[in-house]
Amino acid sequence: MSGVPCRAVRVTDHWAASEWLWAHGQAVLTWHFTFEGNRELGQIVREVAPILDRPYLDVVPAGWLHLTVQGVGVEGSVSEGDRTRIADQARDLLRDQPPVRLTLGPAQLLATLDPGVIMPVATNDELQVVRDLLQRADADVRGEAAVPDWEQKLNGHVTLAYANRYAEADDLRDDLVAISDLKLSVTLGTVSLLRLTQRRGLYSWQALAHVQLTG
Repeated sequence: MSGVPCRAVRVTDHWAASEWLWAHGQAVLTWHFTFEGNRELGQIVREVAPILDRPYLDVVPAGWLHLTVQGVGVEGSVSEGDRTRIADQARDLLRDQPPVRLTLGPAQLLATLDPGVIMPVATNDELQVVRDLLQRADADVRGEAAVPDWEQKLNGHVTLAYANRYAEADDLRDDLVAISDLKLSVTLGTVSLLRLTQRRGLYSWQALAHVQLTG
């Protein structure tokens, strides 16, 4: 067979890249869409489970699937008063915003930046509007300089599994091609301010505030 061979795919440890952030049990405040009770996404997770059953992957349990929209900061750097004011301002700015309609998928492998298996958002336009308004709410309270990733574009995704070590993943990439028809349309009507914590292998959270998109 002629031609140039495919470049090998190697994943690295997702958790090692952020260990500094989670030292000493710190928590992070962040805005997420979550998927509790979403049967369709849960079904997709069950369908891909055999493919993700690999020692170098930490599969995200269905109840902890999430779509990150905008960070706020390490918990200790944001006063309780500012946190409350940011949430209130977000409700004000988003009060006329309609629910976000997205298509997720198909599943794909990320070898760098956020190593693991994700379902990307096909088009980020509606999601970007929500992110911009959440950033504005934070800037109105703390100033633009305090807002993480100010005015940066968002490439939304839902992570199905995080890589937990250095590993060759060519076979995983090939297996994901076989499920390239797995896509999901979702409507997201609540964005939540979370107190996010991490232990190696899993992100979990406590919801601090909810903002309904009802416009």
